[in-house]
Amino acid sequence: MYTFYARHWFTAGQTGTIWLYFYRNGSQIKESRMSISSAPGDYFNVQLTSTIFLSATNYIEVYGQSSSGSIFHVSTTAFHTEFSGFMVC
Repeated sequence: MYTFYARHWFTAGQTGTIWLYFYRNGSQIKESRMSISSAPGDYFNVQLTSTIFLSATNYIEVYGQSSSGSIFHVSTTAFHTEFSGFMVC
């Protein structure tokens, strides 16, 4: 069993919907969605956490999708995206 966590930021002042997905071996297994209907002056983020059974040959992928191209915050550093995973048993 492994626990995985992913987070990504909205761009401040943008509206719309963003999704984060976990895929195991190429198939979607978890989804998190967040919508912002009025332009915020600050940053918001979407997060996804799950405990997943993996065998020795399994792999996890994280995908993000947005309702427009400018919603995901893009940065030249690692400040606005997080991913972690660890074995729990």
